Amino acid sequence: MTLLASRVLGIHMQWPLASLFLETAEKSWKFLNNSSYFNVLMKLLSCENVTDIDYEYLAVEFWKHSPCQFKENAKSSVRVREKLKFLEERRMKRKAVDADGGSYKRFKKYV
Repeated sequence: MTLLASRVLGIHMQWPLASLFLETAEKSWKFLNNSSYFNVLMKLLSCENVTDIDYEYLAVEFWKHSPCQFKENAKSSVRVREKLKFLEERRMKRKAVDADGGSYKRFKKYV
């Protein structure tokens, strides 16, 4: 079942199902183990320079809503820690630009 859960999440990372990714993830926690969670997270974090889906948003929200056991395991990866920190800092900078009256639209809002 674990293998299927990570495959289902992988499918939901792609258009047109990406808008359902976070909802599907919430229903999948009990079917994931540390390894499958890590693989899904790494797949999200490696989707750079994709312009049709906001993978940064999906990665940050996936992380925020993840059970503590998965976060603790994933934090052992320096790459995960650095990438999540970078994404969070960039999102905060974008919010600051938006708050100053600028508008920053990098992605089409499918999610």
